[in-house]
Amino acid sequence: MEQVSQQMNLPVVWEAEYGLSAWLKRIESRGDIPRCEACYTMRMEETACKASELEFDAFTSTLLYSRYQDHEGICLASKRSAQKYNTSFFYRDFRPGWKEGIDRSIKMGIYRQPYCGCIFSEYERYIKRAQRLQKRIAQLRY
Repeated sequence: MEQVSQQMNLPVVWEAEYGLSAWLKRIESRGDIPRCEACYTMRMEETACKASELEFDAFTSTLLYSRYQDHEGICLASKRSAQKYNTSFFYRDFRPGWKEGIDRSIKMGIYRQPYCGCIFSEYERYIKRAQRLQKRIAQLRY
């Protein structure tokens, strides 16, 4: 995000600290709430709070660009957070720009992570890749 904001001369507000300890505690204590829903709520509350604090007109999320994220879940968490912090949530379905975004990111030389960013998602991605490699190895043996 830092690279993109610099290259495009866009002002962006973000926290450099991921907040892993707080995130893990929140996820651990979520009860029956699905992991992603708890994460969306936590992230959107932080974003709405910052938007309200800085008196922005609205806030949104880069998660809305992903084909793999639950847009309804993100929107629900965002709308609740906007109401809680007396600000507005800006929704746009950014997914139609998926291919253009990939092409542009390649031209800009920026990293595109193939998961949402949470450690569980990264683990699941790693496990799937390891399983595919094991299958290929097994096929080569026979």
